[in-house]
Amino acid sequence: MPKSDIFFATNRALRDADEDVFVEMTTRLSVRSKVHLGVATVRREDDPTQKIDEAFVVESVRRIEPKQTGGVDPDPVGGAALKPFFNSVFESISHPKAQILLHVHGFAVRFDVALHRAAELQHQYRPSVSSRYQAPQPAVISFIWPSSGKLFRKSVLEGLSGLLYCEDRTRARASGAVFGAFLAAFARAYKSYYRGAGPEVALVAHSMGNWVLENALAKFSAANAKPFLKHAFLMAADCDRSALKSGGGLAPLRDMAEQISVYYSVSDLPIKTAPKWCDEWPDQRLGESGPPRSAAHRFPNVEIVNCDHVCVTGGWDHVCHQFYRLRGEVLQDVRWTLEGRPAAYRRTGWAADEGHRHWRLELNDDYYR
Repeated sequence: MPKSDIFFATNRALRDADEDVFVEMTTRLSVRSKVHLGVATVRREDDPTQKIDEAFVVESVRRIEPKQTGGVDPDPVGGAALKPFFNSVFESISHPKAQILLHVHGFAVRFDVALHRAAELQHQYRPSVSSRYQAPQPAVISFIWPSSGKLFRKSVLEGLSGLLYCEDRTRARASGAVFGAFLAAFARAYKSYYRGAGPEVALVAHSMGNWVLENALAKFSAANAKPFLKHAFLMAADCDRSALKSGGGLAPLRDMAEQISVYYSVSDLPIKTAPKWCDEWPDQRLGESGPPRSAAHRFPNVEIVNCDHVCVTGGWDHVCHQFYRLRGEVLQDVRWTLEGRPAAYRRTGWAADEGHRHWRLELNDDYYR
């Protein structure tokens, strides 16, 4: 039964400020915008009949922070307290081809499930075993914001009145400043530790995790906006489809990442219906149709990946929203991207205008899980 170490930072409040472990986390924001830091050991079951959503178990969780602080200030000015945490991450990497994966989960995700998802991506995004680019599993840092952990307050019978989506959105927005400071501290620690060539760093944000990211970038210092990400994967992004354009909320990411990949599907039900749940949000989402195809939205380091043909994943509650972790075609595409293979090698070309990269993943029965 393989085990993984998942590093995490969370702005959730502890139920008990004196806890040594993080087994019980609330859905409240931590006081004074502090983060709690730790590492979890997650076990993956090898039973082939086990459903993927039930295949991961958190065995243990421990702190990597001074117990007496009640959390760490992630602000770059006071970011020295984060150094032991980042050093633990960097020291865990021994293979020269290893990568670092930064993960931000979506809405309705519990603390333990966020760790499960991170362990799942660590396993699934590892470069292909049969590839000459073979590399070990990436080191993963998951930012776990205080999502409610469920879709409805009591049951689905409550309908939209009981939906917790908009409350999660408020928590995600409030988490942006903390995650922005954490990202800035990571960038500084990475550059200080490696002083040159270090492991490649990739960011994966799913669903409302992109809204956390967008609000984080609003607080991200321009001085830290030099590229430190090799890849940024925006999966089923729950934000304005124009967010990547100049002046948009995700625009700073274009300066922080060498390559940005936007994976979307018009059949993604949560993304399609999100505007109906929170009235002030725009009608079209980045995760539903990708960015607009006009010249104002063309950027050399942004590619668009249509997942319409590969979005179905079987679970009644997945509704074309979980393809980033459950569809073999998408997983293979991500792995090949991380390996640096050319897009033309792995995708059916779609469309489009000069300087605009728009691709479509085709159904492959060999990859379906």
